[in-house]
Amino acid sequence: KANAGINHQFINQLIEFDFNGLGVDNQIWALVDGDDFPPLRSLKLAAGLDFGRNGWLLELEGYYRKLEGITSFTPVFATIEPDEYSQGQGRSFGLDFLLRKRRGDHHSWISYSLSSSGYFFEAYRDEWLPASNDQRHRFSWVYLWQKDNIALSLGLTIQTGKPFTPIESVIIEDIDDEGLEAIAYAELGEINAKVLPTYHRLDFSGLYTFPTQRP
Repeated sequence: KANAGINHQFINQLIEFDFNGLGVDNQIWALVDGDDFPPLRSLKLAAGLDFGRNGWLLELEGYYRKLEGITSFTPVFATIEPDEYSQGQGRSFGLDFLLRKRRGDHHSWISYSLSSSGYFFEAYRDEWLPASNDQRHRFSWVYLWQKDNIALSLGLTIQTGKPFTPIESVIIEDIDDEGLEAIAYAELGEINAKVLPTYHRLDFSGLYTFPTQRP
């Protein structure tokens, strides 16, 4: 199988690398105006294969995606004026693998993704930056057993940590006479220069469906 597509989006989410004292993301959206906010243009190419026989299913796909018209507003990093926006581009490419087996009451599948995602903003740095959602490796395994009214499942997830911008130093000041403090200044390191530890998760669930009878 193979596919290609060009898409345009006319409401965009601004990319922020700025430090946020609340520890949460600012979900900033803007309509396209053709000046500060150009249309977001996406080009995607993908090719792969699907194969199934005797309860087995194998899926393999490689892809490449390029984004143009990404808008960022992060004055703490930019070399431009604080109230201006910067334009950039993004790219991602990778390989997705899925192997699934069904036999009677037993179902199991394994999936693995190898990928790389990045941004390029000339106002910040003259090289590609890891995207905030960049995860190089993602692996999952799921097993499901279902018999009559009972279903049991077990799932394992292992993922590479996401990039983050480290804080090199922090200055904390008192803001009242009762000892309440707040961050007054934070010196940040390179954008998305470090990666969080590898993420592991193991889930187990059970389900019982009570039989119902019509009157």
